[in-house]
Amino acid sequence: MEKIYLIEKDYQNESLNNLARRLAEYHLAELSLDKVEVQYSTSIPADNSRFVEIGKLSHQEEVPYTVNDLHIVNDIFNYNLYFENNNDPALAVGDHWGTFDCLVSLAAGKMVATNPDAIGLKGNHYIIDISPTAIHASLGLYKNINASYQQVDIFNKLAFKEFLATCEGSKGFFVISNCFMYIVNSLLYDVNLRLKMQNELIDILANDKIDWYVFINTADGNSYPCASAKELQNKKLDNRFKILPWIKQ
Repeated sequence: MEKIYLIEKDYQNESLNNLARRLAEYHLAELSLDKVEVQYSTSIPADNSRFVEIGKLSHQEEVPYTVNDLHIVNDIFNYNLYFENNNDPALAVGDHWGTFDCLVSLAAGKMVATNPDAIGLKGNHYIIDISPTAIHASLGLYKNINASYQQVDIFNKLAFKEFLATCEGSKGFFVISNCFMYIVNSLLYDVNLRLKMQNELIDILANDKIDWYVFINTADGNSYPCASAKELQNKKLDNRFKILPWIKQ
């Protein structure tokens, strides 16, 4: 298994150090999804393993920027990253294919048009935009899709419940994707808070009138291509995060 070390670094500024820690949490989760073993160290490893100092915006060597590059950090916050093409695999629901009569897709990437066929949808398709302003990009990108969609703040429990109340069906599939493991959200919220918000959203789905299944990459770097919301309630932080000295277990 490939291994990489996250190396401690002090940016001599508590705000920057907090951003660096959040990025380390994000990179740990992201690398875990790629089946990379992650270790934490105060010094460069002696075994010639890959390493990256915490606070780098990417664990890729060719990306030099760190939290010190505030103009890049601001760009990440302010720029709506919308991809007309993406590399996400097609939805895979296994034996549940053809059993869903409700689907909620995120308005990002052309896959939204193929999601209904991927799950054998027999019912309603709702497309939601969860970013503050990118719905304008969506309007142009998805103007040929015969479906209505709206902007929904999935981090707002009341707004999320109000949206679910408009959904029709008995068995639904919700494409949560990486909403709780996204670099922008990871810079804003530490992994414990993102996991708390994830649990709150899953709890709402699990107690809804519709029997919801989800595709989700979780805040702590686990992937569930088709799982019942009821089976994902009250998730605890993955043990892999014990390597980070600031994480309270």
